[in-house]
Amino acid sequence: MRPWTLKCVFVGLLLLGACQKSPPLVDADVAGTPPAHDARIVMRQVAEPSHAASTGVVPGGQRDVVRDRHGQVLHLVGQAIVTTADVLSVGQAVDGDGVPALSLRFHPHSGARIRQATEAAVGRRVAVLVDDEVITVATIAGPFGDAMQISGLEDHDQANRLFARMTGKAPVH
Repeated sequence: MRPWTLKCVFVGLLLLGACQKSPPLVDADVAGTPPAHDARIVMRQVAEPSHAASTGVVPGGQRDVVRDRHGQVLHLVGQAIVTTADVLSVGQAVDGDGVPALSLRFHPHSGARIRQATEAAVGRRVAVLVDDEVITVATIAGPFGDAMQISGLEDHDQANRLFARMTGKAPVH
């Protein structure tokens, strides 16, 4: 697997276009912290608005409607690609541009399933939710199964709040 694929999977809040290569991470919390038992971390595919509007049907079985932080309606389809049960650890990082990021490492037993699901979703949008709040929407640039990065967060405060919500622990400084 190409290292840049993992780094470009989630770049920026509400990124709707193609993923760009991110600068290398620095100051990463390599070991990470396990997610809290009550944290709800989910990544699901987002139906394209043109399909839902033209057919009135959103493919993919299970469907939920959520709103992003700008109030835009998103139709989440299918089963979750990633859930809290898949997450081995959450780590804090800062990319080469000084932008805060979070890294999620997955359990080895989840890797093959996540890789298969992301391979089928290359070029499609996915939403990452924490406790039912849409954190980011991005386009999957390539399959992954070991880890992913959530970057392009607003600021260090947002990164710290997300880390605390995901892990139940104070951020590592």
